[in-house]
Amino acid sequence: MVISDEHQFFSIIDLPNEIQLQVFEYLDLKTRLIASRVCRLWNALAFTGRLMGEICVHLNLKERNLARTIDVLGSSARRYRHVVINFSNSSFSSVDTLADILSVNDALETLVLTGISRIETDQLFKLLENVPNLVRMFLLGDAVDEYSKMNLLELPKCHVTGIPVGAHPRWIETFPVDSSVVLRSLDNLCLLSPTLSSSDGLQCIPYICPNIRRLQITGTDASVAAMFEHFHNKLEKISIISPQRDFFLQFCNINFPKLSSLYVDRMELHDQESVTSGIAFFTERCTNLERLVLHPKFMIRTPIFTTICTNCVALQKLELSLDYLDGDALKNVTNLQNLKALTFQGTAYFRETARWPYQIGSLVAVKIAGSRFPLTLLEFIADIAPNLNALALEDVENPEEMFRILPSMVGHIRHLELGYSARFERPPSCHPSGLLRSLDNLETYSLRRVIIKHGIQGWLQDAPHLKWVLLASCATLTDTHLVILTTNCPKLRQLTIRDCCSITQKGIDEFKMRIPLCRISGDWQ
Repeated sequence: MVISDEHQFFSIIDLPNEIQLQVFEYLDLKTRLIASRVCRLWNALAFTGRLMGEICVHLNLKERNLARTIDVLGSSARRYRHVVINFSNSSFSSVDTLADILSVNDALETLVLTGISRIETDQLFKLLENVPNLVRMFLLGDAVDEYSKMNLLELPKCHVTGIPVGAHPRWIETFPVDSSVVLRSLDNLCLLSPTLSSSDGLQCIPYICPNIRRLQITGTDASVAAMFEHFHNKLEKISIISPQRDFFLQFCNINFPKLSSLYVDRMELHDQESVTSGIAFFTERCTNLERLVLHPKFMIRTPIFTTICTNCVALQKLELSLDYLDGDALKNVTNLQNLKALTFQGTAYFRETARWPYQIGSLVAVKIAGSRFPLTLLEFIADIAPNLNALALEDVENPEEMFRILPSMVGHIRHLELGYSARFERPPSCHPSGLLRSLDNLETYSLRRVIIKHGIQGWLQDAPHLKWVLLASCATLTDTHLVILTTNCPKLRQLTIRDCCSITQKGIDEFKMRIPLCRISGDWQ
């Protein structure tokens, strides 16, 4: 007679690898790193699957550490999809071994090269010869501000800096037209240099990268517009950095039948010829736009804005500055009936206060930034966006009155953000308590660089449905506030804390004990 053991113990190690991998898919990066140290199998599983699409390895190279870096990369079995290499504006005798290491990684999709002012042309092409399947390439030889960088580098964990403006990359002058390098898979090219012009070797780009659909380039010289002319039937996404008037006039004469996304860096439109060219561009040459982002320093004029609202009816995302617009012209935005996300930078001055006659049912996310009179904009948004789901407020002045009327105007929102940048001299203190009690549907709340004087209950009092809270750079936030948070927000499932210097490990431990199902991420002492 055989007696079976009904209490046989099974652990996660006994599960098939496929099931274990699915378990790892639910872990965040920090937890995966901890699990990867358990055994070789978990080390392999932790860096497999979708996570590798969210990791960007950043290499800071100098001649003295190049050999060591190559040794580490050569002994690693991880197949990184995104690699950033900062050459630190140093010269290198050879990059052949580095190029060979990159060639082994057939999963490589994105290559970002920065600090390349002293990289020779043959060294650059040696790297490119070994990555023929590259999808995205960024050659950064120019400094850009944070706003432009955010629109350029659509990469995870990617923090890069350009070299100082004025430094001259050697390779940009001597791109060989007859190069044997052909990157047929390259989809997205970002090329930033303070001295770009069509005579500086750019003529070879169409031969090296024949299938570009996304072009992000410095537009300081009118001759660079020839690059856009060559790819005009293919381009779906364009980002232009530092455009000058002559370049803008040339660019506006090009038709882009497939263009769906356009970002333009800071620019001043002072003369009538530039305004006329802008009107013609948005009337005839890019009417299929779905995303239009203009830098806060892009001085858009009212006639151009009116033209955009009339002709670019497919727009789903729009970001622009109001500082040089007639406030009453904002009513034209209701022509964009497919709009989903809208960002207003600056202040609108309304001559009239009449109700707006039309609404945008698809508009679910709005951001108001840098406004001196945000209340008038909020009234406008409440009128035109009956289905508003997310509201973000950044660097708005005197927000107390806005917060008093917020629940009655857009009380159905589920995601609310309030933030202040370092350049804002005096961020506000705590707003009237009980605010969230009237926002019955609120699920996520983000506070950045806000002074909390009277206890966090002034911010998060009786928020029964709140699931996620982000607290960043709140210097007056203490462990006591976290304890209050566990009482007022019992359904909280995600708490993110960044740069809150008064939070300690003791407070985090107390919070975990009170809400064990809530995941905590970020940094603390």
